[in-house]
Amino acid sequence: MLLVYFAILFFALVVLGIVARLCGLSIWILIRILKDELILAYSTASSESVLPRIIEKMEAYGAPASITSFVVPTGYSFNLDGSTLYQSIAAIFIAQLYGIDLSIWQEITLVLTLMVTSKGIAGVPGVSFVVLLATLGSVGIPLEGLAFIAGVDRILDIGAYRAERGG
Repeated sequence: MLLVYFAILFFALVVLGIVARLCGLSIWILIRILKDELILAYSTASSESVLPRIIEKMEAYGAPASITSFVVPTGYSFNLDGSTLYQSIAAIFIAQLYGIDLSIWQEITLVLTLMVTSKGIAGVPGVSFVVLLATLGSVGIPLEGLAFIAGVDRILDIGAYRAERGG
């Protein structure tokens, strides 16, 4: 569980921090601006609830409405890095529980499949679990292994939305 949160935190601060810096922004200023929306998305595990507020804030801080109204909803559909991180780590965890040694090619196939299948998923709680269910069979991981993470899925899913809405 800590590995998922560490990976999401690393992605949000380092990877998104570099992207923000290349765009002339500070990740810390962006986090401060979107603090309330990030907290709401985290506490509800639903990113859909903050979409209108993020658009309003971006426009209030100088982003043109024509760009914001296109970029933010598009990002909601395709910026699902947090979910992909969570699903990848969960799949490898389940494989290790069953003693399945995945080759590097199986791991690459798994990550690429998760990247494709997670695009366009709804920003509602629990949807990552459904995508994981549909994907595990592609690399020979038993679907029964999902029972091991079902109890903590909501906790891990919450962190995934935090990374996605910050991006």
